[in-house]
Amino acid sequence: MVQYRVTIRYGQERPRYEVFDIEAGDLGEALRLAPESVPPEAAATAELAEVRRQVDPERREYTPG
Repeated sequence: MVQYRVTIRYGQERPRYEVFDIEAGDLGEALRLAPESVPPEAAATAELAEVRRQVDPERREYTPG
């Protein structure tokens, strides 16, 4: 299983963010599971949702400076 981070921006006047993690076999499964964790107040006013695969910081590749 792979860990995915979901970030949702919502709110009418002042943007707020909801962030949660999902464990799934692949991105498609993560996208199917994400709606189960979205709080009602975010679902009503959300304007952006992002799903990213979490990478172990020790395994991250950095571009040489």
